[in-house]
Amino acid sequence: MNNADLQKECIEKIFNSKEFSGSTTYKSYLRYLTDAAAAGKELKESTIAIDFFGKDASFNPAEDTIVRSHTYKLRKKLEIYYLKEGKEDKCRLRIPKGHYEVKFVYLSDEKLTFSNFYAQLLQHKIYLLAFALLSMVTVYLGIQNFRLGNTLEKYQIVDERDPIWQDYLQSDLPILIAVGDHFFFMEYGSDYDNLLAIRDGNINSIEELRDFNAKHPDRKIQPADEPYFPYHSIWSLPPLLSLLYSVNEKPILRRSSTISPQMLNEYNIIFVGSIKTLYTLRHIIQTKSHFRYEISPHKIEYLPPDT
Repeated sequence: MNNADLQKECIEKIFNSKEFSGSTTYKSYLRYLTDAAAAGKELKESTIAIDFFGKDASFNPAEDTIVRSHTYKLRKKLEIYYLKEGKEDKCRLRIPKGHYEVKFVYLSDEKLTFSNFYAQLLQHKIYLLAFALLSMVTVYLGIQNFRLGNTLEKYQIVDERDPIWQDYLQSDLPILIAVGDHFFFMEYGSDYDNLLAIRDGNINSIEELRDFNAKHPDRKIQPADEPYFPYHSIWSLPPLLSLLYSVNEKPILRRSSTISPQMLNEYNIIFVGSIKTLYTLRHIIQTKSHFRYEISPHKIEYLPPDT
């Protein structure tokens, strides 16, 4: 069987595995990467974003991590596959970290027996000493790994089948934590001879700031350069991150003010913060739930389904 046939068989085994069953997005993404590799096409993050994920030419990888997050999860699914169903596969597919080029690795059929290996070591005493030291280190690391495994088993906080978290943990979409940040703007204060950071409960977005500017053209105000996070947004993060890390999930962190409508379909979003910092997520609350709220005056209402 030549390399082309081995590679084709390698890909089909992955697609037909339990790990990739139902993962239409990751099957398609893997097919895209393997086809690009076969065609000798050099892939960049922006190229993938436009060609596969349907982004436009304004795609900014510094703000949108959809390519990196999907590639990370694809690598993780491949690792799990080769640890379980594909552990006997002689042809293995790799996506090196920091790259998007697919590589095929072939395991040799030739196995070096222990007796041959030991005979070669005797001819080189320094190698024998190195082998002895390596064996001791391996045993030590094995013991430490066993202890760490026991510790991690106790560390797990939530099960993937948990009725509250299973929709997040069993989904193919990456998890994004939107941390609520208050909208501040700057205005020059003559009494202080400096720019002042101002928070107004009636101004919670760039659009509302523009409306305010239009009504008060004499005021020279501008959005603040630095974000401000209320304490309850930050205090919510440690237990939430601990929970997700316990099941090997690595969420993406973003300020809620940077969430765009398009991202709502690309991530499973967890919001932590006050209702004043919902921004784009406000639309979801108002259209998909039975809650209504006002920021100023502060008011939250629940409307029964039949109203």
